[in-house]
Amino acid sequence: SARYKEIYLGGGAFIGGTGSSNKLDDYETGLHTVTCTDSGGGATITMNTSFDQLAYTKIGRVVHIQGVLLFASISGSFSGSLTISLPFTSANETDQAGRTIMGVGTHNVDFTSGTQIYLSVGESSSTATLTTQGDNIGGGNGQPQGSGQLYIGGSYIT
Repeated sequence: SARYKEIYLGGGAFIGGTGSSNKLDDYETGLHTVTCTDSGGGATITMNTSFDQLAYTKIGRVVHIQGVLLFASISGSFSGSLTISLPFTSANETDQAGRTIMGVGTHNVDFTSGTQIYLSVGESSSTATLTTQGDNIGGGNGQPQGSGQLYIGGSYIT
């Protein structure tokens, strides 16, 4: 049919019209081996190599990531925030529209009582930052211990 031809011509799918802004021509899946660092440089983080990858699916500009990260050891003391490498650099949009947060579950990670922990992705960033925040009480940094675990799931745009 004519609709079938429209969808498969030109190496991509057209959704909602045939203009270039409606063409979906980027789809990728894979595993991203994570690098974790202390943004302040005080701690050295070694990952458990059996749990150091995030699965990703990139559809157009949207990247979905998920997985479990396990820290083998952490030497020294944190002087900043835990940063986690991302498979693609995030977008830089008007009015900070490229920023996002993602959910994270934890085990053996210290953070201030009464706060929530999440991953924050800034604009034009190749990392997510483990962050804490509480209503009217400020925030802080989530700091994993050796054998700490992060259960990650979320999306951001490129």
